[in-house]
Amino acid sequence: MKKLSLYLTLLSGIKDCQAKHRLKFSLAFRKPYIPLVRFLVELGIINGFYVLNKRLYVFVRYFTTGAPIIQTLQKPGLNNRRIYLNAQIRHPINRPFKLVIISTTKGFMLYSTARFMGLGGRSIIEIN
Repeated sequence: MKKLSLYLTLLSGIKDCQAKHRLKFSLAFRKPYIPLVRFLVELGIINGFYVLNKRLYVFVRYFTTGAPIIQTLQKPGLNNRRIYLNAQIRHPINRPFKLVIISTTKGFMLYSTARFMGLGGRSIIEIN
């Protein structure tokens, strides 16, 4: 299974869990999940995670009003096409609260942070 589809599986699991108002969910553990999950904890999208018996358990976070943090997920580009975002070229982000997570040589980061650091990378997911 490709890494991008693994990341989409994890993020759509978080979104589905929030839609059902559950506090945690689990899925089969895969090593590529760990850097993304750590980044999501730093970003404040999830509260935490742990691994037990080859299962990854993720604690989902909500706004104080009880609304889910992830409203929509959008996979960038079309199937079998990778979208790379360059640090020097300004890419339009239509909505003001849209988070674009990219994979860089320094790890996962938001596109705005990567531009500030002068890094480009592969667009993983767009979160509203």
